Amino acid sequence: MSSVRRPLKSLGQNFLVDNNIIHKIILSAAIKPDDCVLEIGPGRGALTEYLAGKAGRLVLIEYDHALAAALQERYADDPRVTVVDADILAVDLAEVLKEGSSWKVVANLPYNISTAVLFRLLEVRDRLARMILMLQKEVGDRLVAAPDCADYGVTTVLLGLWIDMRREFIVPPG
Repeated sequence: MSSVRRPLKSLGQNFLVDNNIIHKIILSAAIKPDDCVLEIGPGRGALTEYLAGKAGRLVLIEYDHALAAALQERYADDPRVTVVDADILAVDLAEVLKEGSSWKVVANLPYNISTAVLFRLLEVRDRLARMILMLQKEVGDRLVAAPDCADYGVTTVLLGLWIDMRREFIVPPG
C-alpha cells in the first residue's frame, strides 16, 4: 500500500503515522485472540496491521475506494479479515456485526462525521463490548464534559445515557 498517498480533505482523512500513538491505541483496545474487532476508516492500515495480528476476527470499513481495494489485496489471504468498501454512515452495521456477539470498535474518526458515527454505533450497542475512538480534541471535550462545563450539551447527555466515556490520552497536534 502506498505510504505516499496524501489524505483527502474531502473525506476528512488524517492518517496515523506515529507508532507511539498507534501502540497506545492498541493497548487501550486490549485486543485478545478471540476478539471480534471492527475498525472504522483504516486508511493505509497503520492500526490494521496490529489489529490483524491480535484479533480473531477483523472487519474493516473503508469509504475511500482506492484504500479499500489496497486493503482487500493486502489481506486477501487472511480469512480472519474482511474489508467492507462502504460509508460507515450508510452500511448496515447489524449485518456487518452479525457474526460474534461482542465486538470491539477501533477508529480514528474524521471530525465532520464523528458524532454521526457515534449515534450509528448506538444502534448496535448490544453487540459492542468496547470502543476506542480517536476523535478531535474538541469532540472529546464535549463527550466527557461535566454538567457544569460549557462543553456539556445534548450530545454529552444522549451518548452518556448508553456509553461510559472517558479520555485515555490526548494526541498532540501533528
